[in-house]
Amino acid sequence: MFIGIFILALGVLFLLKSVSLIYGETWNLIWPLLIIAFGASLIFKRRHD
Repeated sequence: MFIGIFILALGVLFLLKSVSLIYGETWNLIWPLLIIAFGASLIFKRRHD
C-alpha cells in the first residue's frame, strides 16, 4: 500500500513542478526525503513480517 501512496505523491510532485508551483530549491529538498521515507518503510515492513 505504501508503494502506491509513494508513486501517487511522486506523480503529484512532478505535476506541481511542471506547472511551476514547486521551485527548484523546494524540489531539491522534497524528492530525496521521499526516497528516504520509502526506504525506511521497506526496512520497517521487513522487521514486522
